[in-house]
Amino acid sequence: MCERKPIPDEVRDHFAYCKDTGRITRTTNASRGPRTAGKLVDEGLCARGYRRARLAGNAMAAHRVAWFLYYGEQPPKYIDHINGDRTDNRIENLRKACHHTNLANAKRSTRNTSGVKGVQRQGDKWIGSVGFKGDRHYLGPFIEIADAEAAVRQLREQIHGDFTNHG
Repeated sequence: MCERKPIPDEVRDHFAYCKDTGRITRTTNASRGPRTAGKLVDEGLCARGYRRARLAGNAMAAHRVAWFLYYGEQPPKYIDHINGDRTDNRIENLRKACHHTNLANAKRSTRNTSGVKGVQRQGDKWIGSVGFKGDRHYLGPFIEIADAEAAVRQLREQIHGDFTNHG
Protein backbone atom coordinates (compact mmCIF):
# COMPACT_ATOMS: atom_id res chain seq x y z
CA MET A 1 0.00 0.00 0.00
CA CYS A 2 1.41 3.42 -0.96
CA GLU A 3 0.38 5.73 1.82
CA ARG A 4 1.26 9.38 2.33
CA LYS A 5 3.55 8.93 5.28
CA PRO A 6 6.83 10.62 6.20
CA ILE A 7 9.88 9.36 4.34
CA PRO A 8 12.53 8.06 6.78
CA ASP A 9 15.84 9.94 6.78
CA GLU A 10 17.77 6.71 6.16
CA VAL A 11 16.38 6.68 2.62
CA ARG A 12 19.26 9.05 1.79
CA ASP A 13 21.74 6.37 2.90
CA HIS A 14 20.24 3.59 0.76
CA PHE A 15 18.77 5.19 -2.38
CA ALA A 16 19.88 7.48 -5.20
CA TYR A 17 17.54 9.34 -7.57
CA CYS A 18 18.02 10.27 -11.23
CA LYS A 19 15.92 13.35 -12.02
CA ASP A 20 16.14 12.74 -15.78
CA THR A 21 14.71 9.22 -15.75
CA GLY A 22 12.75 9.36 -12.49
CA ARG A 23 14.26 6.05 -11.42
CA ILE A 24 15.54 5.23 -7.96
CA THR A 25 18.48 2.89 -7.41
CA ARG A 26 19.91 1.24 -4.33
CA THR A 27 23.27 2.53 -3.14
CA THR A 28 23.90 -0.17 -0.54
CA ASN A 29 23.55 -3.92 -0.23
CA ALA A 30 21.93 -3.67 3.20
CA SER A 31 18.64 -5.48 3.82
CA ARG A 32 18.37 -6.98 0.34
CA GLY A 33 21.28 -9.39 0.28
CA PRO A 34 24.48 -9.23 -1.73
CA ARG A 35 24.87 -7.39 -5.03
CA THR A 36 21.79 -5.17 -4.83
CA ALA A 37 23.69 -1.85 -4.89
CA GLY A 38 23.13 -0.12 -8.22
CA LYS A 39 19.94 -2.01 -9.02
CA LEU A 40 16.68 -0.22 -9.72
CA VAL A 41 14.23 0.09 -6.88
CA ASP A 42 11.01 -1.03 -8.49
CA GLU A 43 8.84 -3.01 -6.15
CA GLY A 44 5.98 -3.02 -8.65
CA LEU A 45 2.86 -0.92 -8.43
CA CYS A 46 0.58 -0.31 -5.49
CA ALA A 47 -3.18 -0.76 -5.91
CA ARG A 48 -3.56 2.87 -7.03
CA GLY A 49 -0.99 2.52 -9.82
CA TYR A 50 2.02 4.26 -8.27
CA ARG A 51 5.53 2.77 -8.27
CA ARG A 52 6.73 1.53 -4.89
CA ALA A 53 10.05 1.52 -3.09
CA ARG A 54 10.70 -0.61 -0.04
CA LEU A 55 13.15 -0.03 2.79
CA ALA A 56 13.39 -2.30 5.82
CA GLY A 57 9.99 -3.80 4.98
CA ASN A 58 8.22 -0.44 4.66
CA ALA A 59 6.59 0.28 1.30
CA MET A 60 6.69 3.90 0.15
CA ALA A 61 5.34 5.64 -2.93
CA ALA A 62 8.35 6.14 -5.23
CA HIS A 63 7.24 9.63 -6.31
CA ARG A 64 7.33 10.71 -2.67
CA VAL A 65 10.80 9.19 -2.25
CA ALA A 66 11.91 10.99 -5.43
CA TRP A 67 10.64 14.31 -4.05
CA PHE A 68 12.45 13.70 -0.76
CA LEU A 69 15.75 12.79 -2.45
CA TYR A 70 15.64 15.67 -4.94
CA TYR A 71 14.44 18.50 -2.70
CA GLY A 72 15.88 17.21 0.59
CA GLU A 73 12.58 17.75 2.42
CA GLN A 74 9.50 15.79 3.30
CA PRO A 75 7.13 15.74 0.33
CA PRO A 76 3.93 17.78 0.41
CA LYS A 77 0.68 15.98 1.15
CA TYR A 78 -0.25 15.98 -2.55
CA ILE A 79 2.13 15.54 -5.47
CA ASP A 80 0.65 15.80 -8.95
CA HIS A 81 1.98 13.85 -11.93
CA ILE A 82 1.68 16.55 -14.60
CA ASN A 83 1.30 14.17 -17.55
CA GLY A 84 -1.12 11.90 -15.63
CA ASP A 85 1.25 8.91 -15.75
CA ARG A 86 1.57 7.69 -12.16
CA THR A 87 4.70 5.71 -13.05
CA ASP A 88 6.60 8.71 -14.49
CA ASN A 89 8.59 10.05 -11.55
CA ARG A 90 10.90 12.47 -13.38
CA ILE A 91 11.17 15.63 -11.29
CA GLU A 92 9.91 17.74 -14.22
CA ASN A 93 6.69 15.69 -14.11
CA LEU A 94 6.10 16.17 -10.36
CA ARG A 95 4.61 19.29 -8.80
CA LYS A 96 3.15 20.30 -5.49
CA ALA A 97 -0.63 20.28 -5.47
CA CYS A 98 -3.58 20.49 -3.14
CA HIS A 99 -6.47 18.04 -3.10
CA HIS A 100 -8.56 20.13 -5.50
CA THR A 101 -5.84 20.82 -8.06
CA ASN A 102 -4.78 17.18 -8.00
CA LEU A 103 -8.37 16.19 -8.82
CA ALA A 104 -8.50 18.82 -11.57
CA ASN A 105 -5.65 17.01 -13.34
CA ALA A 106 -7.39 13.62 -13.07
CA LYS A 107 -8.10 11.61 -16.20
CA ARG A 108 -11.59 10.92 -17.50
CA SER A 109 -13.41 8.42 -15.32
CA THR A 110 -13.64 4.86 -16.58
CA ARG A 111 -17.38 5.09 -15.83
CA ASN A 112 -17.78 7.94 -18.32
CA THR A 113 -19.91 6.70 -21.24
CA SER A 114 -19.84 9.80 -23.46
CA GLY A 115 -16.11 9.59 -24.15
CA VAL A 116 -15.72 13.25 -23.15
CA LYS A 117 -14.59 14.26 -19.66
CA GLY A 118 -17.34 16.31 -17.99
CA VAL A 119 -20.09 15.48 -20.51
CA GLN A 120 -23.00 13.10 -20.00
CA ARG A 121 -26.18 12.28 -21.85
CA GLN A 122 -29.51 13.28 -20.37
CA GLY A 123 -32.41 12.21 -22.56
CA ASP A 124 -31.69 13.48 -26.06
CA LYS A 125 -29.38 16.29 -24.84
CA TRP A 126 -25.78 16.53 -23.63
CA ILE A 127 -25.05 18.09 -20.23
CA GLY A 128 -21.62 19.46 -19.41
CA SER A 129 -20.29 20.04 -15.91
CA VAL A 130 -17.02 20.98 -14.25
CA GLY A 131 -16.26 20.45 -10.58
CA PHE A 132 -13.76 22.33 -8.44
CA LYS A 133 -13.37 22.84 -4.67
CA GLY A 134 -16.66 21.15 -3.91
CA ASP A 135 -18.70 23.21 -6.38
CA ARG A 136 -20.22 21.75 -9.54
CA HIS A 137 -20.71 24.15 -12.45
CA TYR A 138 -23.39 22.89 -14.84
CA LEU A 139 -23.42 23.83 -18.53
CA GLY A 140 -26.00 23.03 -21.14
CA PRO A 141 -28.10 21.37 -22.24
CA PHE A 142 -26.56 21.00 -25.68
CA ILE A 143 -27.94 19.27 -28.76
CA GLU A 144 -24.48 18.41 -30.10
CA ILE A 145 -21.82 16.69 -28.00
CA ALA A 146 -19.13 18.83 -29.66
CA ASP A 147 -20.79 21.98 -28.29
CA ALA A 148 -20.92 20.50 -24.79
CA GLU A 149 -17.26 19.46 -25.05
CA ALA A 150 -16.18 22.94 -26.18
CA ALA A 151 -18.05 24.61 -23.31
CA VAL A 152 -16.58 22.18 -20.75
CA ARG A 153 -13.05 22.67 -22.09
CA GLN A 154 -13.35 26.44 -21.92
CA LEU A 155 -14.69 26.44 -18.36
CA ARG A 156 -12.16 23.85 -17.21
CA GLU A 157 -9.27 25.99 -18.50
CA GLN A 158 -10.76 29.01 -16.74
CA ILE A 159 -11.29 27.26 -13.40
CA HIS A 160 -8.45 24.71 -13.28
CA GLY A 161 -5.71 26.82 -14.88
CA ASP A 162 -2.37 24.98 -15.17
CA PHE A 163 -3.92 21.82 -13.73
CA THR A 164 -6.42 21.47 -16.60
CA ASN A 165 -6.69 17.94 -17.96
CA HIS A 166 -9.17 17.34 -20.78
CA GLY A 167 -8.59 13.61 -21.05
